[in-house]
Amino acid sequence: MALVDTQIATSGSKYAYERWRPVTVIRTGAIDPDPDWTPLHTSPAHPDYPSGHNTYAGAQPRSH
Repeated sequence: MALVDTQIATSGSKYAYERWRPVTVIRTGAIDPDPDWTPLHTSPAHPDYPSGHNTYAGAQPRSH
């Protein structure tokens, strides 16, 4: 249940903060844009912040 709650909160926060991914800034930024730049890996189609991996790791139940 904690992981599902974390996923909902993280997804909502990504669109509340709307932080750009580096590929967007490099291609269309105000300082020295490079429209032909391509990343080594395909970027996800959702905003960058906050990190889903970090929030999920923090929500993992701890074994005693």
